[in-house]
Amino acid sequence: MSREEIGEIYEKLLARDYARVLFADLAELKPSGRGYMARCPFHADKSPSFSISTDRPVYHCFGCDRRGDWLTYIQEREGLSFPEALDRLAKEAGVELQGRPDPEAWARERSRADLLERALKYFQEALFMGKGKETLDYLTARGYAAGEIKRMELGHYPGGTETAEFFKTLNAKDAGDLFPYLKWRDDYKAIIPYRDPLGNVKSLWGRLTRPLNAGEKEADKYKPHAGDAAKSTPFNLDRAKRSAKFRDFGELLAVEGYFDALAVREKSGLDNVIALGGSSITAEQLETFRKYKARAIVLALDGDKAGQAGTERALEQLAKPNIKAYVLELPEGLDPDGFIKGHGAEAFAGLYADPKSGFKWRTRRIVEEYRNAQSDPERDRAKEKLVNLGATVDPLDVLEIAKALQALGVSLDEASEWLDNIQKKAARGRHRAAEY
Repeated sequence: MSREEIGEIYEKLLARDYARVLFADLAELKPSGRGYMARCPFHADKSPSFSISTDRPVYHCFGCDRRGDWLTYIQEREGLSFPEALDRLAKEAGVELQGRPDPEAWARERSRADLLERALKYFQEALFMGKGKETLDYLTARGYAAGEIKRMELGHYPGGTETAEFFKTLNAKDAGDLFPYLKWRDDYKAIIPYRDPLGNVKSLWGRLTRPLNAGEKEADKYKPHAGDAAKSTPFNLDRAKRSAKFRDFGELLAVEGYFDALAVREKSGLDNVIALGGSSITAEQLETFRKYKARAIVLALDGDKAGQAGTERALEQLAKPNIKAYVLELPEGLDPDGFIKGHGAEAFAGLYADPKSGFKWRTRRIVEEYRNAQSDPERDRAKEKLVNLGATVDPLDVLEIAKALQALGVSLDEASEWLDNIQKKAARGRHRAAEY
């Protein structure tokens, strides 16, 4: 029994708002924000202080500080063992358990998640104290209001020494393993939480609030402070998969950076946005798209050369699992965050409403690259690229490739011959996609 299988159980139950069933017997249970509040069943609660999330399978009492996930709740409230609690939730979710559950491994997993959540809250509180002024000024200068900063869940890293003192108050013995860079990343003051698909904090990343020094690269702007630094899960997927756009159409809007995603979500209201953490899609992220049955992805990568090259790679990657791909084109030198600052949130939403098909974007790029080709080898490379592209498109789109060939100076007769080859290759490509 892996954490992925437990995650599958929780995913299915969250989709059914199972929290309303599990906590139905609590006194004064009422909707509150994005969850419920009730009187705590673990102490003499005079007024509702028991918070229940509907986004994640967790609870927390602000009165007695009892907290945990649904498995913990069932064990503590009903006196069941871990296997019994898990079996109950699996049956409710309609999931058949594979193998024997490991309660100790799950307890360690929950302990890590709880420590990361507590650390995030500490950093969030520090942001609005005197110690967080530098970070708050940086975020304000980027155009974010206090309410937006809180919704983004951003925080301030006060430094390794002060953070270590905070962990001592929690008696957190495994904090050193979870935060291995306490003494070396004080410059990475802006804290960004990276959550898994269930909404649990997977890692905490820091962002430089100062300009890059000589010798530092763009990739050095962000460093992980704690947790699993792998980017197998796209940033903000926990919220994006609950958006109406994804529920109804399976559509995601993919950007590169964390602040791009946060700006798009908060400023433009496009809550199906995710961040790849770079200018390309990883194999693990591609598998995640398949797992959650993404049907369409709109790529809004940066308008620089790296972003354009990343868009090209991403379109090739998305063709294999047969995910429809579109491109939201940004002016050269701008990322989504910069575009919104310069042109406004409505202008960005307008671009998103009318993206180019990935196929047409790639066709146009090939034409632009080889339009002035002076040699036969160059023209042959262009033809080969167009034929390879034809293997991934619908039959009607092949006509666009024929037009592109003619734009490159290919005669009508020769274009017809190449068109026939393209159609045959497209048929083989669709057959392989169906098998895949």
